[in-house]
Amino acid sequence: MHTSAVRRHHLLWLALSTALALGTAAHAGDIPAPGNANGDANDKTRKSTTLSTVNVNAQALAGGLMAVQDQPKQVSTITAQAIAQVPITADYTQIINSAPGVNSASSDGFGLTDASSYTIRGFSASEIGVTLDGVPVNDAGNYIPYASEYGEARNYESINVTQGSADLDMPDLGAVGGHISFITRKPTDHFNVYVGQTVGSNNALSTFLRVNTGAIGPVRSWFSISRNSDDKWRGGGDNNIDRIQAKSVWTIDENNSLTANFNLNREHNYFYMPLSKAQAAQYGYSYDYTTTWTPTPAGGFAASDLYATDATLAQASYYRLFQNPFKAWVASLDGEFKFGSNLSLSVIPYFQFGDGNGSFAGFLPLQFVNGKPVVQADQFTDGQYAVYEAYRPITYRPGINAKFTLELGLDNTLD
Repeated sequence: MHTSAVRRHHLLWLALSTALALGTAAHAGDIPAPGNANGDANDKTRKSTTLSTVNVNAQALAGGLMAVQDQPKQVSTITAQAIAQVPITADYTQIINSAPGVNSASSDGFGLTDASSYTIRGFSASEIGVTLDGVPVNDAGNYIPYASEYGEARNYESINVTQGSADLDMPDLGAVGGHISFITRKPTDHFNVYVGQTVGSNNALSTFLRVNTGAIGPVRSWFSISRNSDDKWRGGGDNNIDRIQAKSVWTIDENNSLTANFNLNREHNYFYMPLSKAQAAQYGYSYDYTTTWTPTPAGGFAASDLYATDATLAQASYYRLFQNPFKAWVASLDGEFKFGSNLSLSVIPYFQFGDGNGSFAGFLPLQFVNGKPVVQADQFTDGQYAVYEAYRPITYRPGINAKFTLELGLDNTLD
């Protein structure tokens, strides 16, 4: 068997040598004679050196949840690609929940209430700065940003989350725990229309329209209108939000531009009753404010009955006494200018307006004079009636953010 194996080995080498010899002869026959035209040879040379087309398709990391960062601190960016994967009316607390260090929760999965809350590395929402296209939008009273007031998620270009103290030049209020910035989409060069209609459970409806005007000379713009609504998933009441947003960019030249932004939000919501663990265990997760009004006895309740009888407890928990209507708008003008090759200016004047209230149930002693209720001086006397109590702040908030940047060589910058 060893001898036959050696013979087969020699036969293989002989066959390989013959094939190589034939291949060399064939290539030698293809070479044209020196006196012939070089057309055939050039054709063969071009054919042998022509490269095929290579297509490279880029894809955002982690479905748009990761972006390349060059900052010396941790920053998470949620791009439009990732935002498009969340529910169509989600508020920003639901969108940033996947960012590292963020924990968020909401009473309404449809994103139409201000009951959303979140923490970033243990810091509460009142300790996190929030800007919309460079404009600070934290509440001027308690620093809490209200999630449903900052426009449609479909109009976001990106949401940036900074875990840790915000930059020194951020126009934040008390942002010791981090910063969140919303950037809306840029207007397109060409005219287009986007229409969306969404239907869901609990009578959820979302109607959205955005129109890009395209380039009209040096100006590009878009505007959108929307209406979102649903029924509370537990208890009585519904949630409604109407929005108007617009953005316009005037490109003066390659170094100078003006961008106008406008965001109007008008909502009318009902609160969800906060549930304790014991209440959820006893009544179930659908337990909420009552939907049946208990009649008030003639002359009102006795002061000693308040919050002590079923009738007063039923009135104090009636769902129509727990509403949250609010209207807010933000307008800004972002100017980016360059003076020479080393000096630039960014200036953003803005104005923010807010008007609304959160309401709750209360009792007041009333007497009726000519059919009109009159509050009695003694707040603890008999004749108590349930009333709609509301806190109604009105905000007028102007401001200007300005920043000069001077380039000092290749490695140093003065702001």
